Amino acid sequence: MKSEDLKVNAGSVLMKKALAGISTFYDDEKNETQLTRLQIPKNCYPCNQSYQYAHSFYTRLCPGCAEENDDKRFLAADLSGRNVILTGGRVKVGFAKALKLLRSGVNLVYLNGDHSNNNGKTHPAMMSCRFKSC
Repeated sequence: MKSEDLKVNAGSVLMKKALAGISTFYDDEKNETQLTRLQIPKNCYPCNQSYQYAHSFYTRLCPGCAEENDDKRFLAADLSGRNVILTGGRVKVGFAKALKLLRSGVNLVYLNGDHSNNNGKTHPAMMSCRFKSC
């Protein structure tokens, strides 16, 4: 029973991308949602509600929380002409936030306290965007 649930988790979009080394910082389009029945009920990470159907993208969230998070991944606002100072945007969540802000049209000032891995290079995802690195 548990091994079947582990296969469901391993088949999720997030897990497949992580194992393939593909970035999940940005998706162009929303994919069709599928719910797969679990053999052993689990508790949702944010709301702690018990659930038995795993979402195709967010397998650790109940269907309600998963759908809400999936919808919010694709929200966008026109922030053209706004100025943003971002700290900690070199890796992980900060980097994802920098990309989302740049796609929204902001003028981004990126403050990075750790220049040891920077070597003065710009990440390819930011090449066509307007930003200053300090």
